[in-house]
Amino acid sequence: MQNESIITTEFPVSFWRILGKSFRFFKHSFTQYLFLSFISYLPFLLFDLLISSYTIDIIEFFHGNFLDIIVFLTLPTLFMQNRVFSLATIQLFLQRFFASAVAISFIQLGTLLLFTLIFSQISPGIILIGMIPYIYLIFAGFFLIMENAPKVFSVRMNVINSIRLVRTRFLVIFMQYLVITLIIVLPFLFFSMWYMTGQPEFAAFEEVYLNEPDNNALISQKLVELVNSFNKPGFKWSRIGIHVLFRPVKSLFLAFLFLGLLYQFNPQGVRRYLGLETPEESPVEDADVS
Repeated sequence: MQNESIITTEFPVSFWRILGKSFRFFKHSFTQYLFLSFISYLPFLLFDLLISSYTIDIIEFFHGNFLDIIVFLTLPTLFMQNRVFSLATIQLFLQRFFASAVAISFIQLGTLLLFTLIFSQISPGIILIGMIPYIYLIFAGFFLIMENAPKVFSVRMNVINSIRLVRTRFLVIFMQYLVITLIIVLPFLFFSMWYMTGQPEFAAFEEVYLNEPDNNALISQKLVELVNSFNKPGFKWSRIGIHVLFRPVKSLFLAFLFLGLLYQFNPQGVRRYLGLETPEESPVEDADVS
């Protein structure tokens, strides 16, 4: 029997209602979503252990993209049976959607890096403008699931449909994406501040900065030492733990934002995907928001 306080058939678009719904679903299936976040991070962790370069930012990007799709895959059983089947969801993702998810993630990463780099060269103050092309692609993975095409690679139409949907409410989506990203990053920022103030490198930097403010060379040296202190294993593992714990909330938020937007154009397609009514048409047609 469904828990009506959690499983509702409303699909809001307002930020706070989506955020509240995301936290309720996260709390409702906390163990399952934490397991999904952890198990989907393991391959990236092994990759990171095999190489020596700093890759955690790229890893978090790809893991976040995959987790968005995996979390979206859990919603039909959550709505129909009030349960998240973690292992079955992972298996379905790997068997049916993995190749396309990888391709979409590379397209998103390439777009983000290219345009943010271009605009950062113009002025660091307008680097957010470089994110605009990436925002147009953030729903491609969700369209991939709703399309459910029996192909190894299914990318083009999902990217196009994402662009079409974002174009209908770009400012709303852009602002909500920035705010939810900030909220999810806050625990890491607070931890970083706490960690930094407890390091001897911070005390050394503070002492030099206060006592010798004109000694730029020494200040730069102490700053480099402070930045390098963040490469210690304790900080790295804590960062991974915080990411794995809180990232599913952002995935749920983006999933509900996507469903809320799509519901305005095709309520039947959304309800069919969630198993709330009998399918009558192909999900591919339902996904078209042109």
